[in-house]
Amino acid sequence: MKLLRITVLSLLCASTFMACKKDKDDATTTPKSSEMAGNWVGKYGNGSDSPALYFAFVLGSSGTIEEVNKYGVKLAKGTWTINGYKFVASLRYLADASNGYSVTATLNEAKNTLTGTWGYRYNVSNGGAFYMNK
Repeated sequence: MKLLRITVLSLLCASTFMACKKDKDDATTTPKSSEMAGNWVGKYGNGSDSPALYFAFVLGSSGTIEEVNKYGVKLAKGTWTINGYKFVASLRYLADASNGYSVTATLNEAKNTLTGTWGYRYNVSNGGAFYMNK
């Protein structure tokens, strides 16, 4: 009987410690800049058009971003950040630094995709939609 009590008490204590284990909250984990860095290629659309036009970024691990065309020629540069899974960037055209655009997107880390909207200057949604894959 004494052995049964000790066994039950041990199991009860063990289950209490296991039940109190802190869960990791993946929804607020921000990917490292080094994980985001690299080439992202996809398509964008104007207005309500579905994305069909070539769109590519080169993300630097220090928060720099460049838009490049399909031949690798740099078209725009700027900065990017990510908070949780929300990606935001602002770029200025190399040919005319007074003009530019901004983007916001949601990162799907499992699929290495960014899906979001772009807009003129500092507006992130008045231009159209885009998606990219790493």
